[in-house]
Amino acid sequence: MKSAWRLSKGMVVREIESNIFMFQFFTFVDKTHVMEEGLWTFDGAPLILKEVKEGIQPSELTFDTIRIWVKAEDVPLNKRTKSMAISMASNMGSFVEFDETDPIGWSKYMRFRVDLNLKKRLRRGMRIAVSNGSKWVKFKYEKLIDFCFACGLIGHSHQKCE
Repeated sequence: MKSAWRLSKGMVVREIESNIFMFQFFTFVDKTHVMEEGLWTFDGAPLILKEVKEGIQPSELTFDTIRIWVKAEDVPLNKRTKSMAISMASNMGSFVEFDETDPIGWSKYMRFRVDLNLKKRLRRGMRIAVSNGSKWVKFKYEKLIDFCFACGLIGHSHQKCE
């Protein structure tokens, strides 16, 4: 992972329970880069990273969300706002951040980051209210890992769906 993450000072990894590993970074910049730039995978499986708070026991850790960028396509021009991104994200999981690199909103899509619950189905899009009814907005997920078209869940393909 050190080479994939391009760390400047390296890290130490220790297994603390089965499939739970502790990563210690030697610089704050390296840690921030790894935590902010996911979604990371290892051997084809998602690498779900959590910052551990003081006093947390390994048995209290939950790995049921992934942080991912979502592109909302064909959003009406007057709806390409942070408040609309928050509204859309709340229907998928928890809103994290809004990409403000296109302040006028003239690009093909609107982009926001969300913590998706791995136990919920992925949304292909949603209807949003406009003055004369509603419009369908399509979602595309960046760096999406295995996704099952049969059940709609992340983490396996349709060949391995139960």
